[in-house]
Amino acid sequence: MHHPIRTFRGRHTWIYAAIATSPDGKTMASGSYDGQIKTWDARSGQLRQTVKAHTDAIESFAISQDGQLLVSGSWDNRVKVWDLKTLEQLHTFKGHRDDVKTVTISSDGKWVASGSADRTIRLWQLETGLEQSRWYRPAWVKTVAFSPDSRRLVSGSYDGCIHLQSLDTEKTSQTWIGHHDVVWAIAFSPNGQILASGGADSSLRLWQMTDGISQKSFATHDDIVASLAWSADGHYLISSSTNRSLKIWNIDTDEILSRQIASRHPIRAIAFSPDGSMIAIGSRDHAIQLCSLAELIDMTH
Repeated sequence: MHHPIRTFRGRHTWIYAAIATSPDGKTMASGSYDGQIKTWDARSGQLRQTVKAHTDAIESFAISQDGQLLVSGSWDNRVKVWDLKTLEQLHTFKGHRDDVKTVTISSDGKWVASGSADRTIRLWQLETGLEQSRWYRPAWVKTVAFSPDSRRLVSGSYDGCIHLQSLDTEKTSQTWIGHHDVVWAIAFSPNGQILASGGADSSLRLWQMTDGISQKSFATHDDIVASLAWSADGHYLISSSTNRSLKIWNIDTDEILSRQIASRHPIRAIAFSPDGSMIAIGSRDHAIQLCSLAELIDMTH
């Protein structure tokens, strides 16, 4: 069993799928089932701020590239923007008519995208809070991600489809079919050339962005692949599952470097530290564990 370097506990209910770290690695934020947002000093583990942010569960988080803003999406149908340092609420984006399942911020800091159980993806201007575009999907939208160049938006849905949307046109550019159940998580490699997707079909897929071909497919876990995260150098990809397992992949060699049972409860959220040395793990045990990547890898070698 791994030994966490640090465990963050703050008297909140279980973490659904919301963990984010600031680009400088100094701040960690978590969102929980009771609608609370907490920020932490990532180095000391000290709790900094707590706010009752939403009236229902927070399912998704994103921190801007400049480390100034935090965006949260909740089952109360709202998307909210916060000052990361003070947790002062800056904007509330209203428009979704059902649970907000996912939020993301473009790397250029101009846009927020949100996906919902109302079967829409909405594009918001971060500065003004105005809705810029809206796209309809055949099924609930579970996950969204901007490409690193902020020119494309990818979404995963409950029908198992992945949609690639160019922000230069109102048309859906491509639909990728590969998963046989809900697409729970998607994540771009840092160079934007590969998209990783995980699903309720227990599989992890790697897609080439140039042609949308499913380059590789792995039967990774025995349950839902709930969260994905890339290291900053693009060499490692973490996948976590509701069956409590955590796997670390060497993308260059296709080798599984670690098969840890990291929690007594389903792992809903994972995140790499900016320098790639640490992994934050959030689950239904009401805590966040900060673990060393090197230790997790060494335990299986």
